[in-house]
Amino acid sequence: DDSSTLAQQAITAALSSNWEQALKLNQEILGLDPKNIEALNRLGRAYFELGNLSKSKKSFDNTLELDPYNQIAAKFLKRIEIFRKKGNKKDHR
Repeated sequence: DDSSTLAQQAITAALSSNWEQALKLNQEILGLDPKNIEALNRLGRAYFELGNLSKSKKSFDNTLELDPYNQIAAKFLKRIEIFRKKGNKKDHR
């Protein structure tokens, strides 16, 4: 099925640090299935790696709305908070 093929491609892109490609693939998955928690987490990670903390936070917030106990999203939201407190101005929307 399309979304599992896209998921494999998105994981491969992330593992090779191809964050632009990972971003695109996860957006495509979410177009097919807006409540795909794994894709939301991968999207949040891609945005984080690309330096877009606002969109990263939004993706992880969306994950937690769907799955309040999601450890990946909770962990990354803490990382984003620490980044912002340290003054890492890595956020270029």
